[in-house]
Amino acid sequence: MKIHTRASLFIFIVVLSVTQLAVAKEKKASKFSESITVADKAIVKKAKIEGWSGDLRLGATFAVASNSNVVGSPDGTTLVLGAQLKGSLAYRSGPHDWRNRLSITETATQAPPLDKLLKSSDALSLESLYFYRIANSWIGPFVRFSLNTALFEGTDYRTENVIYRVKGLQRTFDIPADELHLSDPFGPLMLQEAVGFFGEPLNKKPIKIELWAAFGARQTLLADQQFALNDDDKTKDIIEVKELEDYAQAGPIAGLSVSGSLVKDVLGYFARGEAMIPVVKTDLPAGDDRSAIDLMNVLIEAGLSIKVFSWAAINYSFRALREPQLLDRFQLQNSLLLTFTYSLLESAQKK
Repeated sequence: MKIHTRASLFIFIVVLSVTQLAVAKEKKASKFSESITVADKAIVKKAKIEGWSGDLRLGATFAVASNSNVVGSPDGTTLVLGAQLKGSLAYRSGPHDWRNRLSITETATQAPPLDKLLKSSDALSLESLYFYRIANSWIGPFVRFSLNTALFEGTDYRTENVIYRVKGLQRTFDIPADELHLSDPFGPLMLQEAVGFFGEPLNKKPIKIELWAAFGARQTLLADQQFALNDDDKTKDIIEVKELEDYAQAGPIAGLSVSGSLVKDVLGYFARGEAMIPVVKTDLPAGDDRSAIDLMNVLIEAGLSIKVFSWAAINYSFRALREPQLLDRFQLQNSLLLTFTYSLLESAQKK
């Protein structure tokens, strides 16, 4: 059943990508990486854009370093490989505004003493947004759907045997090993839906402010029999691991986003925060008496993009995610990359 589900998801992703290629026309490429915000800075402008528009961009990163008999450094070669695929497809007609985005980010690193190519980032994101701008103003209702997951399996590797202490749903047990399989492809899979109102009180090139309030739902699927590291630094040679499980939630959502470009479009930035209080949720395990406030989901994202050339930029991104019903601690990610971008497809936006 899980294999069929993952296959269906892969087919759905391929179909969406092909649809974007078929509909898109010629357009000037976006200068900066897109942030996942309620309003898309690559599409929303003062001019009212009518009809279809879209693009598909491929990015790549590469770094290599080698040490031999260097004091304080292990011998060996460090290799970093990365790829990004970003696509957008939008339609606007009068007060109607529909946007779709696809983002795939993959980075792998090989460094001594482990002679393995390990994934350091693995993210697939799909988002579909529909806005109705009341009297073509800066406010109105919106509907949002998003999907977030990983494309490849996850494994934790160690240079020597350790004790993996797995806190399962039914019992706690130890696994002595130098590696542990954590997750399968497409697992866990996060689906989110929201219906509410958005506002865009300021939309200038140097700064754009967006805010939204909605009632939403989220479902975590394909999490059963998957694991996540939940290590306690106080326990040496013991790596704590939590067994995950599927769950669903619903509740109010509020968010704020700030983005813009400065220094003649050389510097781009964005910052985004969103919180959801799960007033409706799957039953917690026996003995877990956390309230809806204790289980509040929080997402914080920020980034900078410095354009070096029209086809190259230095990108920094930060992401902090808290999903207490899945893992009761912040999941933190930082990345700094020199990214080379090639537009596979560009489309024209007609007024």
